[in-house]
Amino acid sequence: MTAAYLSVASEEAHSVIRDNLLEEVRDNHPGMMRKFAMAADAFPTDSDALAVHRNLHNVRLFVGRLSGVKILLMMAFFEGFISRFMPYLAELGRRQGSAEQEYTEVHGVCDVAHTQGLFRALEAEAALMDYPLTPATNPLEGVEVLLALIQNIVHPRIADQIHLQVNR
Repeated sequence: MTAAYLSVASEEAHSVIRDNLLEEVRDNHPGMMRKFAMAADAFPTDSDALAVHRNLHNVRLFVGRLSGVKILLMMAFFEGFISRFMPYLAELGRRQGSAEQEYTEVHGVCDVAHTQGLFRALEAEAALMDYPLTPATNPLEGVEVLLALIQNIVHPRIADQIHLQVNR
């Protein structure tokens, strides 16, 4: 979200992203996530980190290019995905014996609002763009690299097979 803030030009986009960042920091959303993971005995291991390293690195490289519209598209996709993923994540936590649900309850609601806000920010940023886009421009590039990471997390063996097939 910080890269999105740094990469946008419109006041509307800055305002939306600033509000999202303030909520994340003020309410300690990363702390909620860690608390949830620990209570579900699901804290990432070294092997987990290694399994997603390549795709996480690709997301970080993409974000580091600070392309406002592309990052907003990626973040809107991510927030929307997470809002729909929260009930499943909460159920996984319960199956692991965890009663800690603050993270999933908060994000099931706030990420819907974040998604809506990010689409407003995207609209404001798109209004500043030059059209038509060049044929080489892929506005969904960020969504694609993030989706590869998500697939890698959910189905690590399949993601490795896809990577091998694509990069032959």
